[in-house]
Amino acid sequence: MPDFSYEELSAVLRVDNGKVIWKVSRGSMKAGQVAGRYNPRGYLVVMYKECGILAHRLVWLLTYGDWPAGMLDHANGVHDDNRIENLRIATPAQNAANAKTPCHNTSGAKGVLPAKNGKWMARIKDHKKLRHLGTFATFEDAKAAYVRAAKEIFGEFAYSERAK
Repeated sequence: MPDFSYEELSAVLRVDNGKVIWKVSRGSMKAGQVAGRYNPRGYLVVMYKECGILAHRLVWLLTYGDWPAGMLDHANGVHDDNRIENLRIATPAQNAANAKTPCHNTSGAKGVLPAKNGKWMARIKDHKKLRHLGTFATFEDAKAAYVRAAKEIFGEFAYSERAK
């Protein structure tokens, strides 16, 4: 966690609808300009005193006056949507539950994979254990089984496919 206080950062930065804005000019950045650049994972990072700070954590700090007590999750899954109503404290498991379908997934649905017999298998990770949810005749049935289990286990943090 950065060693910067609310007082120090709020003197030079402000939040406007999820955007971090410079209050003062700093180097090439001018007062009123949106702060931050995208990192390779799609998160905005604000450089301050040679330290990169994730913009969503700054939004939390500048809104509530304290650094978040844990990991922050973007409820809608959009990494640069830093509106305060889209940010929530999450455990690592909750954050992972809300993650998008991995790029290496070949079925197109989280928790669903083809079985060797031409059917579809559904599985989910629950408290670090991989749970087999069943083998299904159709892709849709396997996907539905995953969605039901995810809602049961993760509640509001269960990933639901979003428009891209």
